[in-house]
Amino acid sequence: MRVRAVPALVLMVGLSVGCGQDLLQKSETGKLQAEVLHTSADTKVVDLDLTCGQNAFDKRAAATPPKTLVEIDDLKPGLCNARVIARTGNAVALQSVWVSDVLIVAGKTTEITVDMGQPNASVPPGCQETCGQKVCGDDGCGGSCGSCASGKVCNSSGQCVESCAPACSGKDCGDDGCGGSCGSCASGESCTAQGTCQATTQPAVGCADGTREGFQSLTDYPRIAACSGGWTVGGVTRPNLVPTCNRQAGNNGVNQEGTGCSAADLCASGWHVCNGKTEVQADTGSKGCQDSVPAGTPDKAMFFAVQQHSDMNSVCDDTQTTRDNDVFGCGNLGVQLTSDKNCGVLTRALASEQPGKCGYNEAEPPLGPWQCPAVVAHSDLHEGGIVVKDGCPNTSCSWNGAPTANWDRGGVLCCED
Repeated sequence: MRVRAVPALVLMVGLSVGCGQDLLQKSETGKLQAEVLHTSADTKVVDLDLTCGQNAFDKRAAATPPKTLVEIDDLKPGLCNARVIARTGNAVALQSVWVSDVLIVAGKTTEITVDMGQPNASVPPGCQETCGQKVCGDDGCGGSCGSCASGKVCNSSGQCVESCAPACSGKDCGDDGCGGSCGSCASGESCTAQGTCQATTQPAVGCADGTREGFQSLTDYPRIAACSGGWTVGGVTRPNLVPTCNRQAGNNGVNQEGTGCSAADLCASGWHVCNGKTEVQADTGSKGCQDSVPAGTPDKAMFFAVQQHSDMNSVCDDTQTTRDNDVFGCGNLGVQLTSDKNCGVLTRALASEQPGKCGYNEAEPPLGPWQCPAVVAHSDLHEGGIVVKDGCPNTSCSWNGAPTANWDRGGVLCCED
């Protein structure tokens, strides 16, 4: 007599089921044999996991392409769910296939053929397997990511570790000393070195729209943020630089175009446009402008302005409080500052030699939104007091092959009050 187990979704996953040679006629147990085909080149071992009611069994075999056989003996008769897992030499799961309703018959061998080259459509509906780097423990779909050898246990990360006694006495959270956890803290709390939960205060983002475009790490830069957005009320160095549109500007703000907004509207409450080289250095340390744009940002993409004063020739001068020649800041857009300009950690500037210009083609229309309009005499000597970011309304500019808007290409650096 031969036994045939027909799994659900058999056609979808390319499974075929048949019967092998009879076992001893008087045996009260059966046997399952999985024939595994078309494993990937990275597969080194194949696991056969079996769940039969409340009982679970597993067996591992070295991969032997083109066909690997994995067998489990001494199984009680009944219906089981089988899962075949292809793993790397480090036991990382590469692929798995489920076979439902496998019939185990006393005295018989039930054979299943699993083609790993076919799409795995037999995963239970709505189930998302979570093995990943796990080599043991629950896979989140009623199956297993594997089991551990004798003397080892599976920790909460799905790794096999030496068996030990967890040390959680007096601890509410943190490591239990065995690769597991003594618990976790509630939202807004962090775990101390002593294993107790305490309230934590997260650094503020600093940008009015809630997103940073530079200095993105709140941990590394808790007091400075690079905030993108547009504004139509001119100037970054004027003494009365205050919000004029209730801080609704920003590339993710309510007023993305920046209509009626000043540069100060890009900064969150409790923050201001950074005062210049001295404050930027205090808030960035030795890194300066290094992280003012994210890694991988194209050249000439972003400029973030600060309230740095200068008299002539793009030389930074903190003794000047009314001079507003040129616009200074960080980023990778604008004239690159050299050490003789006395600008400390600041690296870029917009500096014009003709009225009505900011002095850097890639920053101005039709490539970018930065503008220094001739609203005062000798505007080329007052860029810091008149600069706006409104030259690309309704994404009317184009740069690097993409539509460009007022809120693109940078904005200002905001420092915590």
